[in-house]
Amino acid sequence: RNLKYTVQSVNTEPNPVAFSRAQAGTPPDAQVTKAVPADLPKEIITLTHEVTKNAPTAALKAAAIQEYLRDPRLFEYSTQAPQGDGYEVMLNFLTKDRKGYCIHFAAAMAMMARIEGIPSRVAIGFLPGTKTGATSWEVQGKNMHAWPELYFQGFGWVRYEPTSAVGEAPSWTVVSANQPSSTPSASNSASTASSSRSVSSSMMNDPWLGFSFMARPHSSLMTSWMARARRTDSSVGVVTASS
Repeated sequence: RNLKYTVQSVNTEPNPVAFSRAQAGTPPDAQVTKAVPADLPKEIITLTHEVTKNAPTAALKAAAIQEYLRDPRLFEYSTQAPQGDGYEVMLNFLTKDRKGYCIHFAAAMAMMARIEGIPSRVAIGFLPGTKTGATSWEVQGKNMHAWPELYFQGFGWVRYEPTSAVGEAPSWTVVSANQPSSTPSASNSASTASSSRSVSSSMMNDPWLGFSFMARPHSSLMTSWMARARRTDSSVGVVTASS
C-alpha cells in the first residue's frame, strides 16, 4: 500500500502477415523455457499435436493453440481451480473440467507451445484496474492476471492471450484469411518484444501492466498456484503513468 513504481517498456505490434511465418527461436534461457517435463501426461502431448496438426509454421501452431483455448464452447472461465495435484490439474483443465482462470489458460498454452518446440514462459502481473486520473490507475489484488509469452526468431518474446474472458487476443496472434503461410521464415521487421508491459497513455488498449515476473510452467511454484482458487483480495496500489 502507498508504494510507487517506475516502469519502462517497449510496446511492440508485429506485422501479422510477417509474424505468421515466424519460426521458434532460441532464447538465452532455452534450457529452461523450452524444456518439456518427462512426467508430463501423454494425453496433453496427444491433444497438442491434434490441435496444431494443420498449422505449417510455429507461429500458426501457437495461434491454433490460443484459438483452441479461447473457444467458449470448449472452456469456461471460473475462479475455482480444477481438481488434482501437479500436472493432474493441467490434464483435468484440458480434458475433463475445462474450467479455470487465467493461470490455467496461460500455463496450458505455455506447455502446449513447448510440446511443439516453441520456448515459453508465463508472466504474472496485473490488468490496468480503474482509471482515477489523467495518468493514474487504481490496481487491486483482484486485477492480478497471468498470460503466456512465446519466443520466435526475429521477434523475441511475444505476448498471447488465451483467456477469452479477460480481453481480445492481440491481432498478430490470431489466424485470419490474410495470414496463412506454408513457408517458415524469420522476420526482423518487428522489434524484440520486451518482458515488461507498457504503462503509458495507450495502456487502456493494452491491459497487461508492467509489474510482472516470469514463472516456469513446470515448476512446483506454478503447479501449486494452479491448484489454488483465485485470490480476490482488495489490496490496492496506485499507478501513475507518463507518456
